[in-house]
Amino acid sequence: MVNDLLIVNLGKPTRDTPLPRFHMSFYDVSSSPAGSGHVAFVRDSAAEEAALVKGMTFTDSPPLAEFLQRRVGSARWTGVDLSVAPRQAKFERSELSDELTVSVASRRVDLRVRWQGLGAPRWSDGVSPNYPREHSWAIFIESSRTDVVVNGRKIRETPYPDDRFRVMMGRPLSSCLIGLAEVHLKPSASARRP
Repeated sequence: MVNDLLIVNLGKPTRDTPLPRFHMSFYDVSSSPAGSGHVAFVRDSAAEEAALVKGMTFTDSPPLAEFLQRRVGSARWTGVDLSVAPRQAKFERSELSDELTVSVASRRVDLRVRWQGLGAPRWSDGVSPNYPREHSWAIFIESSRTDVVVNGRKIRETPYPDDRFRVMMGRPLSSCLIGLAEVHLKPSASARRP
């Protein structure tokens, strides 16, 4: 699978609240067993729409969304209700410059996300933090500020150091980051032999 993966986690998890206050994983997929397209997994614990509190999947390619629901479900990391059928949506993504923006428009949901305060691109090559049996290559760009608006309401929480990336990068990364040209490979049985 080859994709860009744009992540936003706002409101650091605690023992009492083990999930971030807001989560979005936006996949811009150029190649996968289910084709190409866009998928966004979104959860907003303070949303007015109950489905968004539990988490929803938005897409412009239902087969790709169903493929990714199975894939991220196997990793057990998103915190989004993956049992609900994906909802059709329209996506817009800006060009990457000193910031990057994405909008998701669907029935009763209008989401706008802006990654700002971008750091220097960093190459990663190692075990995937979410799929430990896979090797991953990607270019990561951390965001120190992220502006998120859901149905006209601004999310006030901020990014935090996410320790899940220590396995790949040797240190935490921002909980809001841009992953470009992400490639996941499963080592073959012959490659694992001594």
